[in-house]
Amino acid sequence: MSWHSLQQTQKLENLELTKENQFRKLELTEIESSKKAQELRLSQLESFNRKREVELYKARVDYKEKINKFYIGLTASVSLLLILLLYAYFQRAKGIKQKEKLHLLEMEKVRQDSKISNLTVMLEGQEQERGRIARDLHDGLGSLLSGTKMNLFLLKNQSNDHHQLQIDRSMEQIDIAVDELRHVAHNLMPDLLLKYGLQETLLEYVSRMTTPNLDVDVQFLYYTNQLPPESQLLVYRIIQELVNNAVKHATAHQIIIQFIENESDYVIIVEDDGKGFDINTLNHSHSAGFHNIRSRVEFLKGIMQVESQINIGTNIEIKFPKSTDYD
Repeated sequence: MSWHSLQQTQKLENLELTKENQFRKLELTEIESSKKAQELRLSQLESFNRKREVELYKARVDYKEKINKFYIGLTASVSLLLILLLYAYFQRAKGIKQKEKLHLLEMEKVRQDSKISNLTVMLEGQEQERGRIARDLHDGLGSLLSGTKMNLFLLKNQSNDHHQLQIDRSMEQIDIAVDELRHVAHNLMPDLLLKYGLQETLLEYVSRMTTPNLDVDVQFLYYTNQLPPESQLLVYRIIQELVNNAVKHATAHQIIIQFIENESDYVIIVEDDGKGFDINTLNHSHSAGFHNIRSRVEFLKGIMQVESQINIGTNIEIKFPKSTDYD
């Protein structure tokens, strides 16, 4: 009986142990399930955190992109504004420079017009004075010499042979004086220029200037006789002054004058074989002759080039345009 009771007790203990083991297994299973649930929640939390981080990263990237786009747009706008401001500034500066340039051109034109006006008045005054002197010489002194010759002619018939010889000499001197007077009056106011033009006047002028010791020749190349009368008078005075300078100062024995008409301009060339001069002194020269020549060349809106060699000769070339406006 006691062995049987012991077995029963042992079985009961085994059952309790088995029950306890099962209970512990159940607790362990619940713990593992709780652990898995916690791990799952942790995993979900980590996934959520990673997703949140990704979203935050994307948000930061988007924000940075927006900031970059804003700065880029702002930089582009500021740059465009600066470019527009610089363009406006340069355009304004260019406009101001153009206005200043136009103003300077207008002032230069006014100065040129004033200078031409003064030259016109001066040249017209000179020509009027030349004409007045020529008329006074012709009408006054010429008439006086003619009257004196007539009185001598009447006195000759009433004089003896000795006095007649002196009267003849006086009459010859009066004839020479009359010829010289006509020569001077013609140089002062050439009537041929008004009647027949530049070419005939210069041909007649060189024929009067030519002497046994001086050969003067004039050549016209391609001249169509279309030069305005006021320009013809200026050209005549220029050539007259150049020839006088060559005879008076250079003691030339040969003078060649050329008047050439080109498509758009006229050219005057005067060459002589005189003693020449140093052209470096020309700009400092106070010669009235060269001053008058320069004034007339400037009035014609032309240019003058001078070449000269000592004891060889001088070459002067003057070029002026056809379409010269003297107003």
